[in-house]
Amino acid sequence: MSKVFRAALMLALVLSTSSIALAQPTTDPADPRDDCTFFEETNHNLCDVFEDYWNETGGLPLFGYPLTEAEPELNLDTGEVYETQYFERERMEHHPDLAGTPYEVLLGRLGNEVLLEMGIDWWDFPKADPDEDHYFEETGHAIASEFYDYWSNHGLDFGDEGVSFRESLALFGYPISPPQVETNPDGDTVLTQWFERARFEYHPDNDTEHQVLLGRLGAELLELRAEPEPPEAELTVLADDLDSPRGLHVTDDGALYVAEGGSGGDTCFAGPEAGYDGAEFCMGDTAQITQIDADGLSTVVADLPSITFDGEAYGTQDVAINDDGEMFIAVGALGAHEELGAFGQILRVDDDGETELIADVFEYEHQKDPEKPVIESNVFAIEFAPDGNLVVSDSAMDSILHIDVNDGDITPIHEFDDIIAPIPEEMQEPDGPEEMPTDFVPTGIDMGPDGDYYMGNLTGFPFPVGGSVVAKVALDGESETVADEFTHVIDVAFDSEGRLYALELLSGGFLNVDPDDPATLASTLYQIDEDGTRSTIPVEGLSFATGLEIGPDDEIYVSNFGTPPGVGQVVRVDVDN
Repeated sequence: MSKVFRAALMLALVLSTSSIALAQPTTDPADPRDDCTFFEETNHNLCDVFEDYWNETGGLPLFGYPLTEAEPELNLDTGEVYETQYFERERMEHHPDLAGTPYEVLLGRLGNEVLLEMGIDWWDFPKADPDEDHYFEETGHAIASEFYDYWSNHGLDFGDEGVSFRESLALFGYPISPPQVETNPDGDTVLTQWFERARFEYHPDNDTEHQVLLGRLGAELLELRAEPEPPEAELTVLADDLDSPRGLHVTDDGALYVAEGGSGGDTCFAGPEAGYDGAEFCMGDTAQITQIDADGLSTVVADLPSITFDGEAYGTQDVAINDDGEMFIAVGALGAHEELGAFGQILRVDDDGETELIADVFEYEHQKDPEKPVIESNVFAIEFAPDGNLVVSDSAMDSILHIDVNDGDITPIHEFDDIIAPIPEEMQEPDGPEEMPTDFVPTGIDMGPDGDYYMGNLTGFPFPVGGSVVAKVALDGESETVADEFTHVIDVAFDSEGRLYALELLSGGFLNVDPDDPATLASTLYQIDEDGTRSTIPVEGLSFATGLEIGPDDEIYVSNFGTPPGVGQVVRVDVDN
C-alpha cells in the first residue's frame, strides 16, 4: 500500500473514531534580594558563598559581573547537579561536601568548554617545544612570555605565601593552546592564548596594568549554548480554494507553479483486496498544473488524472521546469495498480499543453516483481540531475530513481531500508514486541549545495513521533542522515545561503490527531543552518501542509491544506532573518 495513502487512511480513521537535562541558565533580569549584592549593570544578585568567594578571590577584574542567578545545573564532567552561577569571565559551582576547604567553590573549565562549543578540539593544536620556558608536559603547551607574569601573579587564595603555583593553576588552569593571533568577539585582532579556565589577550597599546586582559568566556559560553532566536514570520495567502495542492516549482524569473492533485471523478471501483480492503476509488481527470502570479491563477495543464479515497484526493504530485522551459510532471497516487493505469508516471508537457509519457514507473515496478498482489508506485517528487535528466523519489517503493528524459530508462539510485519504530502502548499485544519495522517513505527532494539530493521521510505505520529524518543521497547511491527527530517530513528546500528548510506534514503525529483540537493538525517549518543549528519558524496557520519551495530571492512558498479538495492554499512565509 502507498505510504502516503496509509498515512491519510490512518488520519481518516482517527478523525472518525533519556537523558538528564536541566534548563538553560536564564539571563533574564532578577529583582534585588535581601542580604545580597545587586548589580544594576546586569540586574543580577550575588549572594552567600558565591559573594564571599567573589570578594575574597578576585572580584570584578577576574570574574566580571554576574550574568545569571545561582541555579542548579548539571556538571557534564561529573554528572552531578550543583548550585551554579555564571559571570562574565567564569562560572562558579558550590560543592557543599567540600565546605571548610579551599575547594568549596570550584571554577568551570570554560576555556575548554568554549572551544568545544566552537567545534575545536584543543588537543589538535600544534604542541610546543618541551625546552621552551614555562612548558607544561600535562598539555604540551608553554605559556607565552607576554602572559606568564600575569598567570603567575594571580591566583586563588589558599593561604600560601605570595601567589603560589597551585593558586595560579587553580584560577587559570594549564595552557591548552599555543600563543596565536586571533580576532576576539569585539573585533580586536590580538595575541591570544587559551587556558583551561581562561583566555588571555595581549593589548600592548594599553597601560601596563591592562595589557593582559581576560576574555568574557562566561558570557560567550552562555551565548553559544543559548537557543537561537527564531526568525519572525508572517503568512500571506497567494491562492486558495485549490484542489489538493502538492509540489511547487519557482522558475528563475519568479514564476510560481503548483501541482493540484484534483478532486477525483465519477468512475468508481473497488480497490484490490490486498492492502485496500476493497475500498472504493473514484477517478477522473480533475488534476492540473496551475500558475500563480500577481494577476491571479491560470491553468497551464489540465485534465490530468486524479483519484479520491474517503474524500481525500491524490494524483498530480509534483512539477519541475528546466532551464530550457521544459515542464515535467509526476503523477503518483495511492500506490498505483492495474486499474489505475495513468498513475505512477512521469510526463513531459509541450508548448501547447499536451502531455507525453516519459517514464512509466509503475510498469517498472511491475516488471521487477509481477507476482506481488498489489504493485505500488507513488512517484512523489522530481528534481533535475546535472545531466538534465530526472531524480525521482518514489514513496511506495522507498526508492530514489534516475530517469533518462530521452528514452525513459529508469535506474535505481538508492532503496531505503526499513526503520525500527516503537509500537504505541495501546496497540501492543500482551507479551508482544514493543517495536516493529516500518517503511522509510521518502518524500520531497531538493539538490543541496554539495550536489547531493536531500529529502524527508514520512515513515509508515505506526508513524513514530520524532522518527522522521532528513537524509541525503548521492548519485552513486551513498546515503546518510543529516538531521533527525522530526515527525512526518513531507518536503525540503535550500535557500541561496545554503540553509536547509524542512516541512512537517503533521507535527503531532497521525495517531495523535484530536478532532476537537485543531492544533493536532498543525504543520511545522524548520530552518537548519549549515552548522546544523535548527530553529522553528514561528508561523501560525500551517496545517496538513504538503509542499515547500524556495524562490530565487529566498521567498518561502508552502502548499497548505493539501487535502481534501477545494480548501487548499498556496502561501508565502515571510521571514525576518
